[in-house]
Amino acid sequence: MGKKAWEDIIVVNTNDIPGKKIIKTIGNVKIKCNATKDYKITKLAIFRGEAPNKLKKIAYKLGANSITGAQFEYRGGDLVYYGTAIIVEDED
Repeated sequence: MGKKAWEDIIVVNTNDIPGKKIIKTIGNVKIKCNATKDYKITKLAIFRGEAPNKLKKIAYKLGANSITGAQFEYRGGDLVYYGTAIIVEDED
């Protein structure tokens, strides 16, 4: 089975990607997991492991080829993984 196109999306926790220039900002992308007290730690760990690929798929569907500013954060009982979907190209 071959590699999926969304797998090539670059994900960084910084605001830029060395050697690339941002040509278009598409917008914010995020996913969340309910992190209430009864939620198993194991499920949260699985979410943290799966989150980058899920975010890549969302960004790909929007036409992005990269995500900047990617980070996890707790918000109101949820674990949220978010970033900014962008289109980049190689610097000249």
